[in-house]
Amino acid sequence: MGASAGLEAPIALTGSAIGSNVAKVLQLGRESRTLLLACGGGAGISAIFNSPVAGALFACEILLPAFSVPALVPLLMASAAAAVISEIFYNQHTFIQLNEGTVWTVTNIPYYVIIGLAAGLVSAFVRTSVITAKKFEKYKNVWIRGAVGCLILYVFFLLFPALKGEGYGYVSDLLRGKESVIAVGSPISSLFSGPNTLVILLGLLIVIKPFVSAVSVESGGDGGIFGPSMFIGAFLGYFISKILNLTGITVIDPVNCIAVGMGGVLAGVMHAPLTGMFLIAELT
Repeated sequence: MGASAGLEAPIALTGSAIGSNVAKVLQLGRESRTLLLACGGGAGISAIFNSPVAGALFACEILLPAFSVPALVPLLMASAAAAVISEIFYNQHTFIQLNEGTVWTVTNIPYYVIIGLAAGLVSAFVRTSVITAKKFEKYKNVWIRGAVGCLILYVFFLLFPALKGEGYGYVSDLLRGKESVIAVGSPISSLFSGPNTLVILLGLLIVIKPFVSAVSVESGGDGGIFGPSMFIGAFLGYFISKILNLTGITVIDPVNCIAVGMGGVLAGVMHAPLTGMFLIAELT
């Protein structure tokens, strides 16, 4: 219904619950139960993104308190199985594949470093926004909390429709070069009709999305920051590429910048650099 949160946290939680319950039924020990919990969580990420390597790494970096090499085997098996099963029942992909004609220039490496630094700063801002939104906990009445959250959210959704949902559709639009659609449906869309003013809109969405996503979850919604992080990263990469191209500093491929931004922000928010790199690599 518009809540600005991702589907990945619920599926990771569901997969982890399946793994934990299987271990409970089989009366396994704490160590085995923890491993099966991680297998289930990694399998959930693998299934929803069709990315088995990233699913296994997600479990290693985030779910397992202590990683060991033998644990990697069941993690990869669970993630691979989940990817195959999900592909059988639903073979549509979240994002379009990146164009094979995207241009990579070695001289642009410093600008990718800049995107990485910017992604780190934005990641810190995202984490701060999540902490700030926990102030909703002071509203013990769930109806009041939900009403306040809805009021805040739909003011932003009215002005900036691109904030609704995970935002994966808008990421795909940016990858296809359809940047104008991000202002469609807004009563103030006329303010962002030019290429220069559109850059301002991109910057606003990068700043507002973390807050809106945090409010969506803390006011009673069920979701995670995984999807919004990818949205923020994609818009950040495109925002920086747009500035570099418009100012004539360099000519850089926006598609590459989108991929780098997504991986950077995801790695920063989740504190999981390998997951960020391999997830974007498998998606694109």
